[in-house]
Amino acid sequence: MPSTDFPAIQQLAPGTLISVVPEHMLTLHIHCGLVWVTVEGDETDYWLRAGDLLPLPPLRHAVIEADGKDVSALSILTADVDRTTALPMTVLNPSEESATVAG
Repeated sequence: MPSTDFPAIQQLAPGTLISVVPEHMLTLHIHCGLVWVTVEGDETDYWLRAGDLLPLPPLRHAVIEADGKDVSALSILTADVDRTTALPMTVLNPSEESATVAG
């Protein structure tokens, strides 16, 4: 079983996936590298680079994959009235099928 005890910034090797079904609105923040994101019900696929932010809507499955040749670093943030908090993530190796991040 994959661990969910990750630092606030997660590094992903090319081809590694994160699967997210948030309970409330989250924000994906790319720190370095290139990632591909697809969100259930959204016809647009997204390629995000360092500094990019993407809202992840609640109750819609999102798949995030490190793309390109280099390691990517990202965090998934939730906004609170008084602070912003990084959530733990479950990372998939290319051979695993799914994992989730509760939000």
